[in-house]
Amino acid sequence: MSIAQHSVAREGDAHPEANQPQESGASAAIGGDTRNLPYLTLRAHQRSLTMPDLPQRARCALAAITLTVDCARPLKEVFARRTYLADRAGLSERTWYRAEADLVDAGLITVAEQGRKGRHGRFGSAYIYLTETAAKALGLIGAPVRRKQAVARETAAAGQGTDAGIAQAIAEREQPPVSGDSFDSPTANMADPYTYGFYQSPLSQKRQQGALPADLERLRSLGFHKNLIFKLMKQARLAGKRLSDVVEVTWVQIKAARFPISYLQALLRSKTDFAWQCRERREEAAAVEQKRAAAMNVEETTQRCAGHTFYSHSGKARFEVSQDSSTLSVLRADESSVRSSHHGWQADFVAALESGQVIAATSELERAFALARQGDRGHAVRAVARGVPGTLAQALGAIRQSRVGADVLTTQPA
Repeated sequence: MSIAQHSVAREGDAHPEANQPQESGASAAIGGDTRNLPYLTLRAHQRSLTMPDLPQRARCALAAITLTVDCARPLKEVFARRTYLADRAGLSERTWYRAEADLVDAGLITVAEQGRKGRHGRFGSAYIYLTETAAKALGLIGAPVRRKQAVARETAAAGQGTDAGIAQAIAEREQPPVSGDSFDSPTANMADPYTYGFYQSPLSQKRQQGALPADLERLRSLGFHKNLIFKLMKQARLAGKRLSDVVEVTWVQIKAARFPISYLQALLRSKTDFAWQCRERREEAAAVEQKRAAAMNVEETTQRCAGHTFYSHSGKARFEVSQDSSTLSVLRADESSVRSSHHGWQADFVAALESGQVIAATSELERAFALARQGDRGHAVRAVARGVPGTLAQALGAIRQSRVGADVLTTQPA
């Protein structure tokens, strides 16, 4: 026959012969599994779908297991993969594991621990076993009387024991084997390419939205839905911005806008560098906070130093803080008069105290300060003796002031 159509190829009277059946594409595509399952399997499948105490997903999972398990040995392990069972049950992989947990809680299946394979020591499968309760409920255990009698006759002929021995032998044969691992403490760092593969979730899968950032929660008060905020975050990322920076800089304008959603979308389309503005504001706020912390530190330090005496690191100057921490008195070793400061001395004094240039009063510093003042008085006397230019009254005044300073120093408590 010719496969060309008459209206296209213009082949005249060419047509398929009458004895050749024509199959449509729809009927050719229809097909199915041509296997004939045993009656026990079909009955177990029907019973698994009609268990009212189980959820729908658990009934579907149990039905998939009954189609896979060997009806001759229902208590043996199921070798099918989870992915195959999930496809057969019409469930996703996550739903399959939830249904598997439901069946375990109901006592219908048991899941063995994941073992090791002997040929390469990698992880094997965590096999599924039907429990005896499930096998009895599904009709997989409890063979007809004719089969029991046949087994008994064969056993009696072979001389292998009584019915109790037969039952024990059948139970031992159908009992799941205990898996023995060659490793006492298996590691999960190795994958098993022979048993498991990497199944990546489809890109079209809709995922649950996470929690909003704390600085974007305030948009909810203006009528922004949670999913809309996530959408705006994506738009801002595509535009090279961060939605948090835009909201931080223009929060006052967004609150005052008549249509805040449209206004925020227009801001995302603009060419304004909101990241730079947000960074400048943060730096200014950090500088203000730093100044406030420094002022508080100065105030607390001067309050602690009230009524105490301090000396310079070289021992040539003495500092006294008043009881109300409002005045600082300074006496140098080479000067006779005391200098007082009432304003603006706190910051410099605290800085010198923190840098170690000013030290709290000790007996060694007091002795060094007294020796420094005596040395200055002796220097004045020697200058008069050498005839240093200057009047004798100035020299005697310097000696007298030095003596007064020494007397005052001796009267200070240690």
